[in-house]
Amino acid sequence: MEGTLVDDDTAKDGKKLEEKAKELSGEELTIESEEKIWSEFQIMGSEVGAVLVRKKGNPGAFRVTGGGAQNKVQNVVTGPNESGDVIVVIKPGQTGMCLGRPTLRRFMRAA
Repeated sequence: MEGTLVDDDTAKDGKKLEEKAKELSGEELTIESEEKIWSEFQIMGSEVGAVLVRKKGNPGAFRVTGGGAQNKVQNVVTGPNESGDVIVVIKPGQTGMCLGRPTLRRFMRAA
């Protein structure tokens, strides 16, 4: 598993999630008000600094690539037999992409 697992209390609290995303990314990020199920091959733009991935749900994955040879590919698998919630940071120069139909909540960079 990639990303940072968050406890149930944090996963349900938008303010705590923002604080954790800031700690992990080193950036000011604002969480979107609702999570949603994303489409296959949906790509996150540079305005997205991190995502909260609900691992238990539709089969799929969320993957982050790019950023140079020193950065390994992050891949979080989702599905009915998975559990937990994970924050995945998307650094500048990296790309986040949905495979299948994962449930995500995005953290947006300031415009």
